[in-house]
Amino acid sequence: MNLVMPMAGRGSRFAQVGYTLPKPLIDVRGLPMYAWATESLPLELATRLIFICLEEHLRDLKLEQDIRTRYAKWKPTIVPLGKVTQGQACTVLEAEGALDLSAPLVIYNADTYCRTNLPTTLASLGKDVAGVLGVFKAPGDKWSFARTDAQGRVVEVAEKKRISDWCSTGLYHFTRAQDFVTEAKAMIAADDRVNGEFYVAPVYNRLIAQGREVRLDVAPEVWVLGTPEDLTDFEARYRGPVPARR
Repeated sequence: MNLVMPMAGRGSRFAQVGYTLPKPLIDVRGLPMYAWATESLPLELATRLIFICLEEHLRDLKLEQDIRTRYAKWKPTIVPLGKVTQGQACTVLEAEGALDLSAPLVIYNADTYCRTNLPTTLASLGKDVAGVLGVFKAPGDKWSFARTDAQGRVVEVAEKKRISDWCSTGLYHFTRAQDFVTEAKAMIAADDRVNGEFYVAPVYNRLIAQGREVRLDVAPEVWVLGTPEDLTDFEARYRGPVPARR
């Protein structure tokens, strides 16, 4: 399984309030933010662990050293980007050359911590399922949303439009990495943007339109760390343990 962490955003909201470290390295209870996200993943299933980072965040070597030391067991691949892309789908495509295209792919937001049941969910599903979308329930309309039919199959995914109560955790699974690559490229060629960006979640709509099956994995716990306000809320309310290094 390819596990991909796209973390090539500028993190400007943190810089604006005085944070000097790159967003992935911001300390959260003794652990860098990106590690909280990475520890959310089923690392035991990983055959390739890939981090996509801005070159400017890698220049002082602290981020690269932390990744290579913390996840040495997985011999991580680091893909440097010279600039911010036009969206997360574009960012992940920059790692195409590092992917095993015949293997499953999991993409995950580098600023969200969750507990996922993905391994159990995958074991319970048939081999014909094209992908699994991590979800939870939350207020507001800032999320990606997934609408399902009576059998629990995803019939529509929408960005920033509340078509159901199921909000994306930022975890996107594709049974074959090639499916993501092919459909993401088609989405970009069609200029299918949301608010000027190319997101990952709408790629599922292209698979669904082909009659492919997409299912949900409901996360029992989700903490978004993406803004200074989110981080303050997490620090005030989180009562669980700090993830141990695996």
